[in-house]
Amino acid sequence: MSAVTLTVAQLKEAASLAEEIENLQTRLNGILNGDQVERRTRRPMSPKARKAIGDAQRARWAKAHAVGTNTQTAPKVSEAVSEVVAA
Repeated sequence: MSAVTLTVAQLKEAASLAEEIENLQTRLNGILNGDQVERRTRRPMSPKARKAIGDAQRARWAKAHAVGTNTQTAPKVSEAVSEVVAA
């Protein structure tokens, strides 16, 4: 079949398959060469952002570990259950 007689859908599918084959070939070459494939790098964090995150975490920790506060509350029980338990 020549390229002239192909439909738009067939051309899109062919392009998609060609791209998938290229990606697989890249991964295969990486495996065979001992390279790791597509390592993602971390985005750098500004010192200001790191400080804000640290401050927020320290505030959460202090709130959770504050002296004299009980962060756990008893579960709420309906009146019907309370009557059954009391009986």
